[in-house]
Amino acid sequence: MKIRKLFHSIQFNTHTIPLYFLGISLLAFGLLTFRLGYFQDDWHHVYSYATEGMNGLRNFLSSDSRPFAIIVYGFLFKLLGTNPTLWHILFMFVRFAVALAAWLNLNLLWHNPKRNAFIACLFLVYPTFLLQSMSVAYALHWLMYLAFMISILCMLAAFRNPRYFILLTVLSLLLQIFHLLMIEYFVGLEIARVIIIWLILPDQPLRKRAQKTAMYWLPYLLVLAAYIGFRSSYSQVFGYDRNIPNILLNLFTTPFETLRFLIETALQDITEILFSGWYEVLKPQYFDFDYFSTIFLWAAALGCGLITGIYFYLLKDDDSSDQHNQQWQKTAIWAGLLLTLLGSLPTWAIGDAIVKSNPLWNDRYTLPSMLGAAIFWTGLIYKFIPLKKHRVFCFSVLISLAVMLNLRTELSFKQAWEKQVRLYWQLYWRAPALAPGTALVSDSEFLGYMGHYPTAFAINTIYPKTLTEREIDYWFYVGEKQLPIGWQDFREGKPISIEKYGVTFNGNTLDTITVTYEPENSQCMWLLRPEDVTMYWLRPALLKSLPVSNLGLISSNQKLAGYPDPGIFGKEPTHTWCYFYQKAELARQEQDWQLVTQLWDEAMALGFRPKVAYEYLPFIEGFAMSGDWNSSLEISKNASKLDFHMPEYLCNLWKEYEKNSQASEERDSAIQILRTDFSCIK
Repeated sequence: MKIRKLFHSIQFNTHTIPLYFLGISLLAFGLLTFRLGYFQDDWHHVYSYATEGMNGLRNFLSSDSRPFAIIVYGFLFKLLGTNPTLWHILFMFVRFAVALAAWLNLNLLWHNPKRNAFIACLFLVYPTFLLQSMSVAYALHWLMYLAFMISILCMLAAFRNPRYFILLTVLSLLLQIFHLLMIEYFVGLEIARVIIIWLILPDQPLRKRAQKTAMYWLPYLLVLAAYIGFRSSYSQVFGYDRNIPNILLNLFTTPFETLRFLIETALQDITEILFSGWYEVLKPQYFDFDYFSTIFLWAAALGCGLITGIYFYLLKDDDSSDQHNQQWQKTAIWAGLLLTLLGSLPTWAIGDAIVKSNPLWNDRYTLPSMLGAAIFWTGLIYKFIPLKKHRVFCFSVLISLAVMLNLRTELSFKQAWEKQVRLYWQLYWRAPALAPGTALVSDSEFLGYMGHYPTAFAINTIYPKTLTEREIDYWFYVGEKQLPIGWQDFREGKPISIEKYGVTFNGNTLDTITVTYEPENSQCMWLLRPEDVTMYWLRPALLKSLPVSNLGLISSNQKLAGYPDPGIFGKEPTHTWCYFYQKAELARQEQDWQLVTQLWDEAMALGFRPKVAYEYLPFIEGFAMSGDWNSSLEISKNASKLDFHMPEYLCNLWKEYEKNSQASEERDSAIQILRTDFSCIK
C-alpha cells in the first residue's frame, strides 16, 4: 500500500519531455549508429566530395536540381568529412531536434504539453519514413524540416509576443526563404501556415478572423508565390529540372484527366500514410524467435512501451476541461487531415505518388505529412478513448511498435552495409588497380538498399580518380536492364557511355569484367574469366557477358596510401577465406604459382577453406602448374564433393593439363586416379 502511494506521489514535470524525446531517438535511431555506412543516394554525395571536393559536390547538386544546397552540404562535409558514423550521429540529433521543435510549436498553438508530447513523439517515430539510415541523402531534408519548424516557431512566437512581432516575423520569413531554396519538399506545408494562423487567432466573428488570417498570411504567401514562379523556371535558368510540376501545367491542358489523377492519388496516398503505413509495425514473421535479433527487437519494444507508459502515466497532466478536450479533438482531426493532404502536394505536383513509386524509396514522399498524421491519430485516440490510463496504454503500444519497426529497419541496413564492405574490400584485394574505362557487369543488383548507379559511385570511391573532373573512371551495369545495346553487339565490342548526376562514363564492351557476389550462398566475390563460359550451370545472364570478360584490365600495382579510404570503408577486415581466395585469383592471373600455393597453405594453417567448388579452382591450377600433382588431385576431389557439376568440368580441365604439361610419373598417376574416380571419358 505504501509503495502504491509512493508511486502515485511521483510526478514528472513537463520540462523532462525533451529528455524523453532524446531517449526515444537514441533507442530508435542510435543503437546501431556505429555499425552503419552509406546507401543508395548517399554515395553520389560522398563520391563527389571525396574525389573532387567542393567543385564535384557543387556539380552534382546542380545536376540534381538543387544548386543552392551546396550551402548546407558544403558546410556539413567540411564539418563531418566522409566519416559515416558522424553523419548518422548528426542525423539522429537533427531528427530529435525536429520533433522537439514540433512540440514547442504545438505548445504555442495548444497549451497542453503532455498531449502535445504524444503528438510529437508519434511524429518522431512515425512508421512511414524508414530511410533514416541514408544519413547523407536525407540530411538536407531533415535540416530543412527543422528550418521550417523554427520558421513556424518564430511566426507563432510573434503572435504570443506582440512586442517582438516584426523581428520574429522577419526571422520566420528568412527561414522560409532559406528552406524553400534548399529543397522543395515542404512547399505544401507552407500553405498550411494559413491553418496555423487561423488556429492561433482568438475566437471572434468569422469574417473578422478570416480577414486577420489573410492579412498575417500575406507576406508568407508572397514569398511562396515568388518561389513557385522561380522554381518553375529551373529548366530555363539551370538547363535541367528533374522535378517539373507537370500536374499544375496539365490542369490547363487536360483538366478532367488531371483532376481524376489528383483525386485518385490523394485517396490512395492518404490511406497509405494514415493507415497502411501502420501495417508494417506488426507482422507474423516478427514472432520468429529462432533469431536473436527477434528477441532483441521485442525486448527493445517492450522496454520502450514500459518506460513510455510509466513516464506518461506519471507526467504532470493538463487541466483541460472535457468540453475543451472535445473541441480540440475535432480541431485535431480535421487539421491533421489537412496537414497530411497539404504535405503530399509537392509529390502530386510532379505527377508522382507514394503508392505508385518504388516501394524501397517512396518513404521520402511521406516526410512532410508525418506531423499531420500524428496530429490526426492523437485526435482520434482522445476522441474514442476517454480514460486517461487507456490513452496512455494506447500511445505506449503505438510508440513502442513504431520504435521496433525503425530499429528493425536499421538492423537490415546494418546487414546491408556489412555486405557492402565485404564486397569493396574483396574487390580491392582482387583488383588493386583497375584501368580507367572499366565497367563491371552483373546479372543482378546484389547489394541491398543500393542500385546499379550507387554501386558504381561506391566502386569509384575505392580507387583514386584518374580522369578529368566530369568523367568517371568505372561503371556498374546490371545485364540487359541498363546496357544500351544487345548481347551480340556487346560481345563484338561497342562503345558504351552513360551520364548520371553531372558525370559521364565512357567505355567499350571489350573493357568489361563480369562479376557476381552471393555471400548468402557462402560465396566470395567472383570476377569471372572467359574460360568460365564452359560452366554452363552458371546463370544464363552471366554467361552472356563472359566471352569478353577482360581480366587484363586488372593490375597489381603497389598499394596506394589512403585507398580504400578507411574513413569511409573502415579498417581493412581481418583476413578470412575470401582474402586468400581473392589474392590467389590475382596471383593466378599473373601466373605466380608459388604465391598461389603459399596462400593455400596459409589459409589451411588458419583453418579457412572454401564452401563452394568454384573457389578451389585457382588452387587446383596453382598446384598443377607448380608440379605438385598430388595436392592438385586432392583439392580436385574436395571440390567435386561440393558441386555435382564439378567432376565433368574437372575431367575437361585435367585434359588440358595433360596436353600442356610435361609428362611425369606423378602427373600420369594423378591423371589416372582422377579419371577413375570421376569416370572421365577419354
